[in-house]
Amino acid sequence: YPIPFLGVGLGIGYQQRGRGVRNPDRFGGAFAHAWVKPNPVETDSTYAQKLRINTFEMPLTLLLRTPNEVIKGVRLSAAAGITWIHNFRTNDIWVDVVGGFHDERFVTSQYRRDDLGYQLSLGGDINAGHANVFQLHFVYTRGTGNIYAVGQGDGRQVTLGLRTAYLF
Repeated sequence: YPIPFLGVGLGIGYQQRGRGVRNPDRFGGAFAHAWVKPNPVETDSTYAQKLRINTFEMPLTLLLRTPNEVIKGVRLSAAAGITWIHNFRTNDIWVDVVGGFHDERFVTSQYRRDDLGYQLSLGGDINAGHANVFQLHFVYTRGTGNIYAVGQGDGRQVTLGLRTAYLF
C-alpha cells in the first residue's frame, strides 16, 4: 500500500477443483444395485465419475480499502485483477461406493494447461500491529478460456471461497 487506501497485490495459491459427472442412468444407481460396478463403457448417473483438477493460481490485483476504520482496527477492502491459472494435473476417478475400489486415470492432456482469468474479492483488513495487516476476503475467480483441450465440451475454471492473508 504505497498510499493508505491504494495498493498492489501479487499472490500464489493452490486450488483443487472437482465435480461429479452426470452420466445416463442405466442401472438405477449404485445403491439400488450395489453388485453393478460403474465403468467408462457402461456409465451410471450416480456421480460415480469424479473429475479432479489441480491448479496453481498467480493473481496480480489492485487493492482498495477505506481510508478510515469502519470499526476500531478494521477497514473494508476489495481487490480486482487478473490471474494466471496453471493446470498441472487432472484426474478422472471412478468411485466404487460399496467395494471401496477407486479407478483413477490421469487425463491432463485432455485439458488446457494455462488460462488467464480475473479475480474479484471483498472483505476486511484487520490491524495486526505496526504496518501489519491480517486480511479476510470472499474471493471469486473465473477463467476466460475453455478448459477442454480436445473439444468435448465448453467449461470455465471457477473458484468461490475465502482467502486469509497476512500483509507486512
